[in-house]
Amino acid sequence: MSKFDRPPINPAELQAQPEAQQEKPRKDVEAVNEAQNFFRSLGLAVENDGLITKEPTEEQLVKLREWHDQTRDGGIDMPTEKAFYEKVLLAISLWRQQEGEKINYLLGKGTGVEVALRGNVAGRTKRPIEFSYRSHSDFELYGVDYEAAENGANLGGKPVYTESFVKIFGNQEYFPVTKTKGLKNIPPTLLHETAEIVDFGGVSARVPQLELLFLDKYLSRESTPRPEGHDAELLARQYVLDRAKTHQYLDQLAIEPAVAQIQAQTQKDYQGQLDSIKRNIAFTRREFEEEEIDPSPQDLVRKINERIQSMLDIHGAKKSISYSGIRLNLWQALTPEQVDSEGNVVDQEFLQRLQEKVKQMETSAIERYRGKHQELDQLFDGIEKEFATEAKTE
Repeated sequence: MSKFDRPPINPAELQAQPEAQQEKPRKDVEAVNEAQNFFRSLGLAVENDGLITKEPTEEQLVKLREWHDQTRDGGIDMPTEKAFYEKVLLAISLWRQQEGEKINYLLGKGTGVEVALRGNVAGRTKRPIEFSYRSHSDFELYGVDYEAAENGANLGGKPVYTESFVKIFGNQEYFPVTKTKGLKNIPPTLLHETAEIVDFGGVSARVPQLELLFLDKYLSRESTPRPEGHDAELLARQYVLDRAKTHQYLDQLAIEPAVAQIQAQTQKDYQGQLDSIKRNIAFTRREFEEEEIDPSPQDLVRKINERIQSMLDIHGAKKSISYSGIRLNLWQALTPEQVDSEGNVVDQEFLQRLQEKVKQMETSAIERYRGKHQELDQLFDGIEKEFATEAKTE
């Protein structure tokens, strides 16, 4: 077990809903039933757990691939709510999320949020609120066990999907057990140990722990949200989340890795600025020499200052824009005395000012990340107030 506490999840199959909640037919149950009937019409068997057979015939695979292509809209795999239910059901059937004790993958990011919103997560308090459907371009598969590079690339190139899955859906976006789209340095057992079981229309689907899923989406928002808001906000409104655990994950899986990366980048920015100044001096010298001019230190510095100033006049000094490798927001005008004959900046005051500039950038970037704690509290406070007000008016 990792150092993170496991949420209260019943690993057994989901409990039946109380009778009062069954009076009104659940939309997800009706939608999954319709999806099952559709696949039955194609000759596919529906198994006792509600999933479709994971081994269709070659003829059925061809039909399913044609259907998948026909129901896409441009680059969007699941443009409609109907297609979403059908394709999620088919995906988790062709490539089972759990086989015995082994978890193969979790439905993450936007797809995982949609599954959680439309189904019922075991052991979680779900508020009585509904949201419109948002289209999804593909499946984002989390917690896939493979040899991963630091950036998540598949080092061995070993296929992760079942053959039938990839024949229908092609290559999908997947991530290793140690990272997601928005989170890094995840303990390798955490995603699987804390995975949530979702009653998705009567079949079991698996998504990351809701606090992880929320934070992942909070840090990597969709570009086209629903009218009701972004996925992370809707997930926090739909389910009662553990605020303390979310802050803990924010520190350990987002802020701490980000701070380390920012600090490493600070030194790269500092040295990169000096290296770029040196390269520009050498380049400017060659330009003069091509015109058969032996430039003085004053000539070289004046030319470089003029070029950078022309860029500053256009873009300003606040934007993170580079010209020939020189960062405009780190620029200081040069004087001949500050540079040696090889183009190295040797003036200690210049170097100190540059160090201070990159340190200010580092501090601002870190403060923006640490300010996420306050943002989260404001979001949770607003949600709690919203539902407390609704409870009083009922």
